[in-house]
Amino acid sequence: MRDAEQRSAQRQRLAGARLRALSGAFGLHPGDPGVIPHGAVGRDGTTVFAVIDTDHVRSLGAVALWAGRAPTERIIVCTDAAGSELARRAGSLVLPAEVHTHVGADTTPAEPLPVDPAPVLSDEHLAWGDRFAAAGARPVDDHGRLVAEVVGLEMARTEPDPAGGVAIEVGVGRADREIHGMLDVGVDVDRVLSDTAALVAGFRVPGGMHPLHRVARARWLRSVVLDDPAVVGMDSPGIPLPPLRSVDTVLVDEPAAALFTGGDGSRVLVAATVGFDPDLGPELADLAERSLADRVLVAAPSRDVALVQRSLATVELDVELIETAEPWAAPSADGDR
Repeated sequence: MRDAEQRSAQRQRLAGARLRALSGAFGLHPGDPGVIPHGAVGRDGTTVFAVIDTDHVRSLGAVALWAGRAPTERIIVCTDAAGSELARRAGSLVLPAEVHTHVGADTTPAEPLPVDPAPVLSDEHLAWGDRFAAAGARPVDDHGRLVAEVVGLEMARTEPDPAGGVAIEVGVGRADREIHGMLDVGVDVDRVLSDTAALVAGFRVPGGMHPLHRVARARWLRSVVLDDPAVVGMDSPGIPLPPLRSVDTVLVDEPAAALFTGGDGSRVLVAATVGFDPDLGPELADLAERSLADRVLVAAPSRDVALVQRSLATVELDVELIETAEPWAAPSADGDR
């Protein structure tokens, strides 16, 4: 832990040094830098200046929230990568924001690019869908792979094979997949899938105490919405949408989205979210653009609503917020969850 703390402190010092070095190019002289995930931020009067580390797209929300602590008329962000993506996401913020890419001390305004479409899954990937379903899991397009989810938790995935085909990996998380890969040689894959799905389902129950009960809760909530669309006022089935980027761990709790068709034929984006996500607003803006949504609904547990509202206040986006129960919570004495 001490080593991790030292590395974190070193990153903060480096980010602060970059902030002081780059802000001068804009005629700014911010005071002591504040700390944000993956960068640093400072203020000079009503202008907020931030630097964001390489390729951390999910950072603007934290900058906007920091800026909202005091009157702000302008936000300037510098990054050495992902500038075009950040520039697009900056367009969704309530506060005027501009993004610049820097190489050393030289800065260039970043041009926004459209949201990248999700990778198209090949027939070889999609062919595993029926086998996942037969094992008791929901097949989900997960940005370049097909995953098998049980109550929102990934327990298997397809991966491109070096030989050009598709390989199947079973397990919850990278380490578990590696262990399965060593132990399951020559074993019936469908049997392993069924056994793993049953095991995971036993952990993902209301009031559970296993560590797997506490992860991927946004996807857990999405699974509830997909099983019962009436939870969000829908009366027809929806389809889970892939995330905006590839995620290699079940520990990341980013918004989990699905697309429904409203009674009037509109495209309705439903995003399940849990806890406090500073970048929720820009994420939703990107998801809405990519899915061509006509409406955006956010499903969140009642106790997280204030946190969600705080995050959404940073963006110009028409969002309907729907309060839900916590499907992972233990039943109360009167039988309600």
